[in-house]
Amino acid sequence: MAKVQFPLGGNVGVGGLDFIPSVTGQGADLYVVSKDRGSDNNDGKALDTAVRTIQKAVDLATDNRLTVIRVEPGEYGENVNVNKRRIAIVGDPRHPSATRITGNGTTTRASVYVGDGVLRGFVLANVGVDTGPAAITSLALSAIHLVTNDTGTLGAESADYHFYLKNVSVISDEVPIAALYLEGATVGIVEDSIFAGCDLGIALGGSLNNFPADLEFRNVKFHSNVRADVASVSSNAVNGHPTILSLATLGSLANVSFDHPVFMDVGGTPVTNYVNLEVTTATNVIFSDARFARDVADGTLMQLGSNIVVLGHSPAGLESFVAA
Repeated sequence: MAKVQFPLGGNVGVGGLDFIPSVTGQGADLYVVSKDRGSDNNDGKALDTAVRTIQKAVDLATDNRLTVIRVEPGEYGENVNVNKRRIAIVGDPRHPSATRITGNGTTTRASVYVGDGVLRGFVLANVGVDTGPAAITSLALSAIHLVTNDTGTLGAESADYHFYLKNVSVISDEVPIAALYLEGATVGIVEDSIFAGCDLGIALGGSLNNFPADLEFRNVKFHSNVRADVASVSSNAVNGHPTILSLATLGSLANVSFDHPVFMDVGGTPVTNYVNLEVTTATNVIFSDARFARDVADGTLMQLGSNIVVLGHSPAGLESFVAA
């Protein structure tokens, strides 16, 4: 399987995410968000003139010009709608759990939404997304929802990738419909992240023109999800904000790998299946070095379509693995 590359330009180092200081002067815009010191009347160009909300920084960005939004540690009570290409939202790599997006607290649960046509060069790193209070039920949004409806693969406007998530956590007690919903989303990497406390951990669904493809999941952890940690789904909405995701058979998956996924449920009633991934046509879909903390309710760790390969895994029931 071909590896997805992430060239952000110059000496920007995406791997370690130590690129915030070096990005200035290299053809990229930089905006700073600070809950405590910022104001949305500022220009966001430095910490002294930081804006207060992530959404304001997105609004200030120029479409299709690399924009790095550096988010200071804090709790951001907002929903973020990314409507421009090449946006990087990055928390402090030294404290990746200290920056939380928690929803606006009045009408909707927390959501980071990147819609069709703008999922180009999107980066989310060192950030947590938490859902709002259980009483907020007008929209049961996925915590993170990424959409591509474009035909073909990358297209002329894309620079080798669509999205990259690193050190992202969704840990919720309020059970959103999914921690990460990839609606037809193609060409991306998710690594060193955790998805927990949701109805579904990672939901893979088709969109108007395509199915998820060319995806790499590296060192992703799951626990306390209700129906499944990884599932194929259908939606009650196309290119919108669905409130229901039903387990369903996808038409196809191609070039999708899960490297070292860790399924961490060790107590209580576990999910029916850690993985419920039914696919009509699967090409190069691989789970390698999976780790299971325990057996699940019906004794089936993975409910898989044909031609999905599992290469090596820990014996189920080794709860000491999680504690190690």
